[in-house]
Amino acid sequence: MPSIPSSVPFVLGKDKEGALTGAVSFLVLHGPVYRAYHHVGVALRPDGTIKTVAVMDLKAEKPQEVVTEQFLGQFADKTSRTLRFAEDINAVSGATESSRTVLTAVKVIVAVFLKHVKEPV
Repeated sequence: MPSIPSSVPFVLGKDKEGALTGAVSFLVLHGPVYRAYHHVGVALRPDGTIKTVAVMDLKAEKPQEVVTEQFLGQFADKTSRTLRFAEDINAVSGATESSRTVLTAVKVIVAVFLKHVKEPV
């Protein structure tokens, strides 16, 4: 299980009236494998739906595998309810731990956004 940081910073986008238009957050998670780390960025819509996910930097056994559009594209338009490993998000063969760590980072960012950032409807 990756270590989870105690805080998650967000950059918020707002329109001229001050309404939330989206948010971006970056999280660094250290994976379960010795010296593995993952810098994951997530862009969210105002309702908490994922717009895009990016892996900015990582050190892992098969780093090139979890930065592909095929893997990261699975996160687009997902919500907190549709982020289940092996059901909604498929792991990269041979990079299961990195896949799990990226998914964990995304889940943490979405959860913190929904609890602390998202404006009430």
